[in-house]
Amino acid sequence: MSPKKKLELLEQTCREIGVKLYYDDLRSEGGFCRLRDTYYLILNRRAAVETRVRIISEALAKIPQAAERAALAQAQAETKAAVAEAPAPVQAEPVEAHPAPQPPAESHPVVAPLAEATVTTQK
Repeated sequence: MSPKKKLELLEQTCREIGVKLYYDDLRSEGGFCRLRDTYYLILNRRAAVETRVRIISEALAKIPQAAERAALAQAQAETKAAVAEAPAPVQAEPVEAHPAPQPPAESHPVVAPLAEATVTTQK
C-alpha cells in the first residue's frame, strides 16, 4: 500500500474515533496529547507523508480502541488492494479420469500353505 493511501486511512481512523487532527506550521514534526478525555494530534504540514504516517500510527497505538481499529482498517485496505491487483482466475480444463489399472489376466501362482509341518528335534 502506498504511503499516501496509508495516510488517508489513518486520517479516516482519527476522524472515526474522535481524535482531533490538525496540520500547522511547526518547528518539529508534531505531537500527540490528551486534554479532558479528548485526544489531539498536531502535525507539521510540511512533514513528509512517511513522517505523518509514522507519527499518526504511533499516536493511535497509544489509544487502545484506536490501535485495534487502525489495524483492522489497514488489513481491510491491504486485502482490497491485493484482490484488485490479483490476476483473474484461470478456468481449468476438465481432466479425464483414467481407469484404475487392472491385474493381468494370468495371475501368478500363489504358494499354497503347508498342510502339515513336521518338527524334528535333536537329542
